[in-house]
Amino acid sequence: EAVNKNTLQEFATSATQSSVKDRSLQNMLDLFHSTVVPTQETSTKSLFPYLHSLTSKAGQHLCSMNQSPHQLVYNLYNIIALTEIKGYAMLQFSYMMLRIYEKGNFSVESTAAKEKFEQQATEKMNSIKLVLPNMSREFMKCDPPQHKQGETYLEITKLLQGYIENEVDMNDRMTCKSSCSAYTFAESKSCYKDLFCA
Repeated sequence: EAVNKNTLQEFATSATQSSVKDRSLQNMLDLFHSTVVPTQETSTKSLFPYLHSLTSKAGQHLCSMNQSPHQLVYNLYNIIALTEIKGYAMLQFSYMMLRIYEKGNFSVESTAAKEKFEQQATEKMNSIKLVLPNMSREFMKCDPPQHKQGETYLEITKLLQGYIENEVDMNDRMTCKSSCSAYTFAESKSCYKDLFCA
């Protein structure tokens, strides 16, 4: 189904030049970046070192994570990076659509967005590279406070079974002249007269 020209033009305009203050796509990407990697003006902690400090302390809070702290932070970084890439692609698409519909050149804005994206992606990568090598790769799955058979554990029965072997079947000579201590390795060698064999 064809997309209306006005719809694309309105989308591109709203993404690049929002009527609400600080709600353009570039401003939202900048705000997103400052949440993950704060500037020196803000007093908030950087996300990845903060998560490292939380997960480096042993405790029950690690039991319900379903992944190691290393994997958690790595997966979070991937989500953040993909979100940032999608926002950047949408911004570049908007500038391209505005050029196509002859609403301006936008090459300066497009280049500035590209440079800002590269800088912010590098800052995020550097932030995680400082933390990730020191994060624990251990996965913790803690025992429940009260065990219940069938819910928190399964009982395995009849796992080890034994059988009686005739001595005559345990040697190549087919004799019964030794004692149990003579056999260092129990192995069935034959079936004497095809009688009672396992």
